[in-house]
Amino acid sequence: MMRLLRLLVPRYRVATVTHLSPAVLRKWGIDALMLDLDNTLVFWKESAAPQAVRDWIAGLRGAGIPACVVSNRLSGRARAVSAGLGLPSAAGWFKPSTHKLRQALRILGTPAERTAMVGDQLFMDVLAGNRLGAPTILVMPLGAREPLRTRLVRPVEGWVLALLVRRGLAPQTPQV
Repeated sequence: MMRLLRLLVPRYRVATVTHLSPAVLRKWGIDALMLDLDNTLVFWKESAAPQAVRDWIAGLRGAGIPACVVSNRLSGRARAVSAGLGLPSAAGWFKPSTHKLRQALRILGTPAERTAMVGDQLFMDVLAGNRLGAPTILVMPLGAREPLRTRLVRPVEGWVLALLVRRGLAPQTPQV
């Protein structure tokens, strides 16, 4: 049980991706990012990222920090959103499988231990990143609109995160 719980522990927590400045990423030893799509970069079912996210990606690019979008979505929407952000994508993976994360690492040309998985879900993004051996960064969801399956899982994720915090395993609050 503890082994499974440890796979759900995010190494870092931040409010949104835009709090991940190049300076913070360098301080944490992170050279590249694998980014979840829905409610991490864009609101669920939206086709365009908020301006703050687009500016943040431009800042990463300017600092030489590559990023790749990873998404469970098989749709053209995931690829179109990624292309609109100027980012490569590894879409159609089924988290917490690590298959598409490995593809993202090949695209980025960086090792897992220096490439963070960033997302808003413990049971998908954090679990997949930890299974791969990548640093994991949990962000708050951008919005409240989500698919039914995610809405059903959120209370359980909240309970697990609270348990991890109480046991001193997970960061209590966002770190930046």
